[in-house]
Amino acid sequence: MEIGTFKDSAQCIAANMAIHASKNYDAFMAVLLNYSPIPIPQSATPYQRYKMAKAQFDSICLFEPTGGTGILYLYSEFCQLFNSVASEHLQTELREMGLLTMEEDSAWAQYFRAMDLVIDSVVMCRPSGQGNISELEAYAFFYDLQKQQLKAFEEEYFATDSAYYHEQHPTITEQDFNSAYDYLYKHQRLWEGDEEFSEITMYEVPIAERKKAIDADKKAWQNLLDVRVQIANDLPNKYRFAYQNATENMKRSKIIMLKNLYKEFRLLPSNDDGSYYLKRDCSDKELREYDFDKAYKMIMGYDFS
Repeated sequence: MEIGTFKDSAQCIAANMAIHASKNYDAFMAVLLNYSPIPIPQSATPYQRYKMAKAQFDSICLFEPTGGTGILYLYSEFCQLFNSVASEHLQTELREMGLLTMEEDSAWAQYFRAMDLVIDSVVMCRPSGQGNISELEAYAFFYDLQKQQLKAFEEEYFATDSAYYHEQHPTITEQDFNSAYDYLYKHQRLWEGDEEFSEITMYEVPIAERKKAIDADKKAWQNLLDVRVQIANDLPNKYRFAYQNATENMKRSKIIMLKNLYKEFRLLPSNDDGSYYLKRDCSDKELREYDFDKAYKMIMGYDFS
């Protein structure tokens, strides 16, 4: 079976089991590269090999799963597999290189615990464990968090690999984040008990709990940034740029999440394509000027004000 082309959920299950059996990083990557439709050049750098394996895995995740909720859960877990295996490997390597300290490890753990609260109270819109659809939304949200962390680790680990492209954007300031969090708080109040806009109301979780979750996110996020600033100051020059730039890209992804009000991974009704959400590959100008209320009103005709 060619692992890069999936026709039905049975093939997904078969590939899932095969790759789960080789969670060792080197074996895992070898499985993916083995089935790559593109020959691997002898001169390929470590990052180029990594990128090809990642592209092959992404091609697996492009198929449309068919079947019941069980298949959707399997697919969701499968899509997180590359992130989990690669992230664990890169973290081990970065620790050995002195680029990932115990303090940063702790800050990441604190941030993910805070985002667990956000997933339960804001993303899922109901107490944890109530409803399959919400669970799948939580999977998608957590998967995105994993991807953003992995992207930072990739940039740091491949800092000296000439094949790695360091994506650069204007600095996002503390005031930018304060404004984004204030906007998010405002919408918790606007959506309280809003029956007309029932697709995204969050009245099943009290507003005090949602605010507590957002506060925890804000505190843990700022702590993670503070720790990374301290670490960057002590790094050798050959790693400092990549580390600082990875932090800036983390900030960009985070503020897009906030401007989308944590809602971009909701499973939407058939008459809603979600085109009002700010895209991850948006321009710097689009990011700077984006306003959820205006975008939603333009596409869907609903006015929050």
